[in-house]
Amino acid sequence: MFVAIVKILWVGLCLIVLFFTLTHFGTPDDSGDLDLFFYWSMVMLSFPAGFLGGYLSLGIVFVGYSIFPWFEPKNYFLSILTWIFVWFSFFVPGYFQWFRLMPYVFRKLQKKRLEARKERVSH
Repeated sequence: MFVAIVKILWVGLCLIVLFFTLTHFGTPDDSGDLDLFFYWSMVMLSFPAGFLGGYLSLGIVFVGYSIFPWFEPKNYFLSILTWIFVWFSFFVPGYFQWFRLMPYVFRKLQKKRLEARKERVSH
């Protein structure tokens, strides 16, 4: 039950960051710090796996802008797709890390502790 609530909160916070970014992008409210808000919010929510995924996606976006001249950052539609792509690059590794990998590690540690306890009791 606790894990389900944490999962809902985590996914909800990630969606709020994406929604806030997409609704304020390209508006007069966007003072140029929107990318900092997005980046640091997603780094905090998905650290450490999302940190690596985010850097990888930002590298892919930078190479895309460098290689393909029509892939301009000023194109609003492509910029929205870029925000979504980068969001997924933080979200997917963070989700995997917190809700797949960590429960697996905890189960393994718990099983190892239980086996060690049984071994001590039997001797």
